[in-house]
Parts: sequence; structure tokens; C-alpha cells
Amino acid sequence: MAHNVLNEYIAKIEGHGFLKYDVKDACVQVKIDEGERLFEKLVIGQSYRDVSFITARICGVCPTAHTLVAIRAVEDAFGVVLNDKIKNLRYALEAAQIVQSHALHLFFLAIPDYI
Repeated sequence: MAHNVLNEYIAKIEGHGFLKYDVKDACVQVKIDEGERLFEKLVIGQSYRDVSFITARICGVCPTAHTLVAIRAVEDAFGVVLNDKIKNLRYALEAAQIVQSHALHLFFLAIPDYI
């Protein structure tokens, strides 16, 4: 007996997505679809100086990641070569953001379900 389950709403994730389960012959196939977000359109026609500030607002959980990627894209477009000090500073900033993002996810999105 085969049947399909579509869950169009998933609670407590950053962003939007849905799960589709296909069950057939005691096998389950899971499809996770997040869809297109098309944030690139936000910065078309904007000054290169504003791109990092605009992309930082994409997500409240990981604004640093969006900011650093936008800065890197602008630097690549202008052919900027970074020295090791700046690269290391950005690696440290990204590592700190990962810790902050995981803490935020745990304490506000996951742990409340278990308390």
C-alpha cells in the first residue's frame, strides 16, 4: 500500500520549507524543499556600499554570514586581494557567528520543546 504525506508547514526553522514523504513497499522517501528565495533581486540597482547592509537583514539568525558573503562578492567584483590579517579576522568573526547562531537556535527554537 502506497501513500504520500505533504507537510507544508514546519515549525521553528529559519526560513520556509516543506517535507514530502512518499511511502511505498515499506520504504520511505523524504523530499525537503526550501524553494527559491531570490534575495539577489534586493541588491540590483543598489550602491555597492549598501549591499552588505541590505543582505544583513535577510535573516535574524545569521546576519554576519550574509554580510561577509556580500562583502566578498563586492571585493571579488573589484578585484580586491585581502591580506592574512583580514582573512583571519573574518574567519574568527564567522566562527563567533556560528556559536551565536547555534546558541540562538538551541535556546529559542529547540530547547523550549523539551522543557
